[in-house]
Amino acid sequence: MSWRFKSLTDEFYWPRLVRAALCVYPEDMRTSLIILASVCIFNFSCQSHRKTTEVDDLFRYPATPKRSLDSFKKTVCSLTLNSEDEVATFKKHLPSSQFQFVELFNHEDWLERLESRDVVCDILILSGHFAGSFFGQYGKISLSNLEIASCSAANQSIFHHPKEVFLFGCNTLAKKEADHRSPHDYVQVLLESGLAPQEAEQISAFRYSPLGQSFADKMRNIFAGVPRIYGFESVAPLGIHIKPLLEDYLQRKGNYSDYLDSLDLDQNIDLMKSLRSTSASQVSGFENVSIPRCTFVDPQVSTSKKIELIDTIISNPKTRLLHLSEINDYLINNTRSPADRKKEIFLQTKWYFDQDLKKDFLSVYQGSLMSYPILRLQLIDLAVYIGWLPVKDYPILWRSSLKSILRNGLDQKAANQLVSIGGSARRSITYDDLAPYLGRVPNRLIYQVVGEAQLEDSKLQLYVIEASLQDADSTGIGKMIKAQKKTPEVVKRLLAVALTENNPRLRGDALAALGHSTVMIPEIRVQTLKSLSSDSSDLVRKRALYVIESLELKDVQAINALEQTHTRDSSPELRRLAQELLKSLVR
Repeated sequence: MSWRFKSLTDEFYWPRLVRAALCVYPEDMRTSLIILASVCIFNFSCQSHRKTTEVDDLFRYPATPKRSLDSFKKTVCSLTLNSEDEVATFKKHLPSSQFQFVELFNHEDWLERLESRDVVCDILILSGHFAGSFFGQYGKISLSNLEIASCSAANQSIFHHPKEVFLFGCNTLAKKEADHRSPHDYVQVLLESGLAPQEAEQISAFRYSPLGQSFADKMRNIFAGVPRIYGFESVAPLGIHIKPLLEDYLQRKGNYSDYLDSLDLDQNIDLMKSLRSTSASQVSGFENVSIPRCTFVDPQVSTSKKIELIDTIISNPKTRLLHLSEINDYLINNTRSPADRKKEIFLQTKWYFDQDLKKDFLSVYQGSLMSYPILRLQLIDLAVYIGWLPVKDYPILWRSSLKSILRNGLDQKAANQLVSIGGSARRSITYDDLAPYLGRVPNRLIYQVVGEAQLEDSKLQLYVIEASLQDADSTGIGKMIKAQKKTPEVVKRLLAVALTENNPRLRGDALAALGHSTVMIPEIRVQTLKSLSSDSSDLVRKRALYVIESLELKDVQAINALEQTHTRDSSPELRRLAQELLKSLVR
């Protein structure tokens, strides 16, 4: 942390300087004022020569843009997601005359609100269950969000100013080494904590495989510059059980304010003694750290620089496996200019011929990740991108991974990841791929994985239609609106839904799906005009206008139907839309 004098007009200068002077000779105002005047003259002379001078610890203050709520008190910040016992214990033992407490997690949108908090943390306490994310009865905070929040200049006083960070949760400072549990045991623990199967398996993979940073190193990145970070390498006590241990620790410390003032990088022996029956551990934050995820989301960093960072990471044997997930996310979700693509193609060629890189990659792909299909998919995606795997094999590998995931039970997070990774491979999904798992997996997740414009298998299209009718949920049929390949059988079924279904949303989406059909039969036109002129639902009539526009129906009957809608429809919006459509069709 940088501690420097600032300008005499700085809003933090006078309160801190007066406070510092009075702390030396509180009973002797005259001496205090002499010290104050001397320091002002000294600082002014330094600034006149455009120099920033380091001075004695007595007059240091952090170069941070935010103030504590009360500059005479130290601030204990907390992010409480589950147990309140830990924070309550600190409140009980730290005198209110010296300490103030601020809870930062008051809303699910805590990250957006964080930057508006005018607070400088001397201690930060995070309490909750931990499994790659902090979670509990009050909400959830992912590590990726913590990483991004810690990179913001507005949050430096929260993440990097504290003297101590307490991470009350299992595995918060876990390394990659195995503990008393096997990866399978850890998955079971996570399942018992309420995590979905796919999420539990991924967290276990990151905990024990060489892919990704250890939780301990991630915490050292997030809280860079913090002298003392405390957490647990394995199982952590619940709040109610750690409370007496913390009370023992705080009683050992005595005057905690004085302790913080003299704190260094050494081990906190008192805390380790109090927590000796647990897996407690202590580390310090990294110095001058750069978090790749923060660079990739930073709009101020050019795409060219981000590509150079990817090359730096991949070319280094020590880092190439640590950030593959972040690299893959960036490459999938961001477009590059032609100039940047040229640079990227050059690097792809370089990586393609790097045999050591390929060996490292395959050792993980064919080894420790065999049981983790989502993570294997990410590596497959990267291997195809570099050229180690042929593009034609990608749909086969993707479908194989999908089946493995479905066998274990598809959850929302896995569905989101499959969609982000799958790309064009999703077009290859067939009904036979999904048939053994239909009915066991929620239809909404099936719809999500299949995606818009991806349905090419007619049996799967028919299943989606029937599932939508059974669930009275138009989501499935809605996904088919942009599906181009519809067989006559599928078209006839959609026509029947548009004609007879009681649910107006299902009728409307079926009609819209017909408007995107490559199979054109007269019944589509007839049903569209009938729905426009006589359907009781505004939504269905609006969908009919959409179909007329999509199919460019310009015959006399279509024009007459549009003119009637323009002049007679009960909905002002539909009258306006019909008028605009008439103008575009009769030009």
